[in-house]
Amino acid sequence: MNRVVPVIIVNGLLEAGKTHFLNEAIDQETFIDASAKGVILQCEEGLEEYDESVLKRNHLTVISFDNESDFTESKLKEIVTKYDPDVVYIEHNAMWTKFELPDWMEVNQTLTVIDASTFRVFLNNMRQKIVDILTPSEVVIMYNCDDQKEVSALKRNIMVINRNLNFLLFDSNGRPVSLEDDLPYKLCDEITLKDDDYAVFYFEMNEYPERYFNKYVTFLAKINLEKKLPKGFFLASRLCMTCCVNDIQPLFTICDNRSAKVAVKDDSWGIIRGQIKYNQDPEGRPIPYLELASVTPASAPENEVLGLQQ
Repeated sequence: MNRVVPVIIVNGLLEAGKTHFLNEAIDQETFIDASAKGVILQCEEGLEEYDESVLKRNHLTVISFDNESDFTESKLKEIVTKYDPDVVYIEHNAMWTKFELPDWMEVNQTLTVIDASTFRVFLNNMRQKIVDILTPSEVVIMYNCDDQKEVSALKRNIMVINRNLNFLLFDSNGRPVSLEDDLPYKLCDEITLKDDDYAVFYFEMNEYPERYFNKYVTFLAKINLEKKLPKGFFLASRLCMTCCVNDIQPLFTICDNRSAKVAVKDDSWGIIRGQIKYNQDPEGRPIPYLELASVTPASAPENEVLGLQQ
């Protein structure tokens, strides 16, 4: 190929609503340029079909793949040569064991479609597959978000897997959903976390600085005297398992100990209390840290690794 072909991948499990999403996105020109010529590679067929009039109006051709073995570089080259698309949309089959694109196809965006009414079952029973789907994604489109408590929990679980995701939530009637606060702890001037609350707090604190600025928080954590930090700073951390033992990741909160001057030991455990503050990274994004108030020595918890909340 003598040019790079841009690709948008829409993934998700069967009957999650991938075709429905693409139908709406095409019709409403949500992220599709009506003047661009495109090809949709449909790697699995569900109940919903594409609207032929919408496809024609938006210069789009749908090509279906019945088998994973048919999705080859030679076949892709044949399609691109024949249709000369400005962009290729791939309705991905998450159950394919191997999915590779040739180097002349460049992924510009990956979106994941989820049916909130059935996703819990998949999350509990196919966690590695869910991790594989969500890890490369940038946006989650979640349908059937009628149970706000369940959707809030699902969103927190998903953010443990990929903290950089943006969410578009819709109820069963297609209306946008704005989640009410449904946290396992009380969001007030003095936040006290139970052991399993830390992962939720960590992602909330990073996502909503306006809610957490200047509030105090108390939680159990392991102390890490990271040498790369400036003098007077240390890390309070917990380990979180997204899928299995191989996917355990540390969730760090930076602690500013310059004023409190609390004596702390590396690899020890303590009850951390501090006031939440924010700095900005070079790109202007808020970075939370704690202005330390106190550390009370504590024993390690029975289970040092946090899991996804149910």
